[in-house]
Amino acid sequence: KCSLLKSMLTPIICLTVCLSTTYAQKNGKATSKEQEGWACMYSNNLHGGKTASGERFDIKKLTAAHLKYPLGTEVKVTNINTGKSVVVKINDRGPYSKKFIIDLSPAAAKKIGFSQREGITKVRLAKV
Repeated sequence: KCSLLKSMLTPIICLTVCLSTTYAQKNGKATSKEQEGWACMYSNNLHGGKTASGERFDIKKLTAAHLKYPLGTEVKVTNINTGKSVVVKINDRGPYSKKFIIDLSPAAAKKIGFSQREGITKVRLAKV
């Protein structure tokens, strides 16, 4: 009875793990070296404010906020629409909306051809 139950549960558990991993990767929540999802841009109004790292936010620097990457991590951000890339330093936490995986400084957003009018774009992240 027990071995029959095990033989039935094993494929179900494997399928569940596989599907949840695929779902996480498609929704920008993968914890591996690469992620894909939506990026947003910091407001210019935050210039001079403190970040989670203790640094002052500078709209002219190539920085970003990410929820999981350690502070100080360098990340290559590629705009999927334009193919342009930039390397940013993670110096803050966020974004706190589940829709976005990274929050870019205006300087970083400009480097990858981010439309300021739209304020969001689809990106790929890779640890450097």
